[in-house]
Amino acid sequence: MRTSVSGLADRLDRLYEAYNREDAAADPVQIVRRYTTPADQEVVGFCAAALAFGRVASVLNSVETVTRAMGPDPAAYLRAFDPQAPHPELRAMVHRWIRGADIVALLWLLRQMVGHCAR
Repeated sequence: MRTSVSGLADRLDRLYEAYNREDAAADPVQIVRRYTTPADQEVVGFCAAALAFGRVASVLNSVETVTRAMGPDPAAYLRAFDPQAPHPELRAMVHRWIRGADIVALLWLLRQMVGHCAR
């Protein structure tokens, strides 16, 4: 049976409504929603997306570790991020094959992207 594009869109919308829950405990987006400013949400969302592979518990733990390191204002943390600083909490991280130095590099690249877009 062939489904029309609009029929498919309707079906996908129904599935989205049925399964999209703000309180989904197994979804890293719950961490993003803790932040109220769009800039903070974008930084945390980018980090969550970059780490969203592997076991759910591991993903959540890694995203929580990054957000603890960034503190209550992730966007400000990112704007001032210095990859040469010690960052012991980040450098000690391991997420599957990703190491702390990779997280530092990710944040450095994100800082450059955000800075470039702000110009």
